[in-house]
Amino acid sequence: MDALTSFDSLELPLPVKKALEHSQISIPSPIQAEAIPHAMLGKDVIGLAQTGTGKTLAFCLPLVTLMDRNGDQDDCALILAPTREIAIQVTEVIKHLTLKMTGRWHPVLVIGGVGMQPQIDGLKKKPRFIVATPGRLVDHMRERHTELENVKFLVLDEADRMLDMGFAPQLNEVLRGLPRERQTMLFSATFPKEIEEISQKYLISPVRVEVGPGHSVPIESIKQETRELEEEQKFDTLLDIIAKTEGTMIVFTRTKYRTEKLARNLEKNSISAGRLHGDRSQAQRQNTLRAFKDGEIRILVATDIAARGIDVPEVGHVINYDIPHVPEEYIHRIGRTGRAGATGISISFITPEVREEWRAILKLIDPELYAKTPKVANAVREPKPGQRTRQDGGRDQGHNPRHDRSARGPRRDDRGPRRDDRGPRRDDRRPPPERRPYRDERPQGDAQPRFDSAPQQGHQSEEVDQDSFAQPSLEEQMSRIDQAQRRDRGARGPHRGPPQRGGPRNSSGGGRHGGQGPNRGGPHRRPDNRGPNSARPTQPRPPREDMDDNIGNREGAGGEDKKKEGWNLMGWFKK
Repeated sequence: MDALTSFDSLELPLPVKKALEHSQISIPSPIQAEAIPHAMLGKDVIGLAQTGTGKTLAFCLPLVTLMDRNGDQDDCALILAPTREIAIQVTEVIKHLTLKMTGRWHPVLVIGGVGMQPQIDGLKKKPRFIVATPGRLVDHMRERHTELENVKFLVLDEADRMLDMGFAPQLNEVLRGLPRERQTMLFSATFPKEIEEISQKYLISPVRVEVGPGHSVPIESIKQETRELEEEQKFDTLLDIIAKTEGTMIVFTRTKYRTEKLARNLEKNSISAGRLHGDRSQAQRQNTLRAFKDGEIRILVATDIAARGIDVPEVGHVINYDIPHVPEEYIHRIGRTGRAGATGISISFITPEVREEWRAILKLIDPELYAKTPKVANAVREPKPGQRTRQDGGRDQGHNPRHDRSARGPRRDDRGPRRDDRGPRRDDRRPPPERRPYRDERPQGDAQPRFDSAPQQGHQSEEVDQDSFAQPSLEEQMSRIDQAQRRDRGARGPHRGPPQRGGPRNSSGGGRHGGQGPNRGGPHRRPDNRGPNSARPTQPRPPREDMDDNIGNREGAGGEDKKKEGWNLMGWFKK
């Protein structure tokens, strides 16, 4: 099939033609010229091209044209993107193409980081375009917020990036819920083995379109430079580059922490810098991108989250402040400049600690230069004064010592000499304290103890056979119980409770202090019939004169005088 030379030769809807004219787009890019004709015929397409070659318009234009040509208002197109930024960019392109079209052409954006209720309301209206990230779409599918039985078109944008980010389970779950009769288009910058397996499983006789010298080779309009330096010289070199250049610039770092730190240091030097990484909220990320596109900030410090799908025109420079771990990410990073036929410059900082990573990148983009580059191992950075390294049990190069046994340092047995004057450490450990036997385990009389008093040194205790020791008889056990009860009664004091079964309530001695109960003192037999109590009975004491409240009213006790003289309180207290 002949390649497309101009958009005027296509039978496009009139609003779409006006949208292209408004954007001053008349000549298709190489990937658009090769992929659009096959997609317009309803075939499955696999498109491989470098970053920044116009893959988004290569599938959005056929989707809008085919759905308008079919005329079925229930048909739906599903577009999956790996990141929120790519999904937002695709949504903007669809909105621009369908701006003057009547009907339900407004796309619904389903991404994370924002509330679900507006997305639920939009999905209930049965939109014709759903642009989503796999994770959030799976959440809506599990909650039954959307049904995908009307999806007739499926697009996997940046499929290799989706697999790199670990979206393979969600992607398979989404694909299993789609109808079999559909048109599928897959676009990617690289074509790893996992992409080939997905294409064989879910695409039907796809047409493979690959443009350029190779999808793993950067665009020729990008000039690549390197700076070999030390880690401490990076920031000063970056300041020198910013001072000597003009225009916007994207600086890529490896981690979120380094992104925040570098942005703060730039702001301290009176340089307006925005930051973009995964810990930023969706509103913060959109505001940062909008300010960068509008020219409010000149420098954008970002992680690899910004290496895909950010279409910012006229980005003059891309600085690889940190070399990426994955060689393919280098191609996507420098693809942020030199877009749409423009020229750009890429500068990479090469330190002795990342020589191996840089050779892996050379192997991907320039095999001839890779063969000429000598193989040199990465240098190990000397720790700063007071910094804990991996051997000391600290963090180093992103490793977590709690999860890596080799990063925890020496064990306790190899701690070395003390740092004070307490002398050397003892190699042996203090034995655990000996457990004292319980009261019923102590030897009594000729009875053999149940446990040894102290194990021999270096002797391993074997399992003890309980039947090999003499057990106390039943009478001895009852005697122990009786002694324990008597000790408890002596500790509690005289019994103050109700009368017991030892004798009648009004027996000899009667009243409160008499009787022959167990605690009353008189001779009696115990409930266990083991003889009389050895305690002697107590003699009732004569009542004290002051115990009776009416003693002053009896004859001979002086009560007569009290009645005559009245109640003398002072005299009564003196008595």
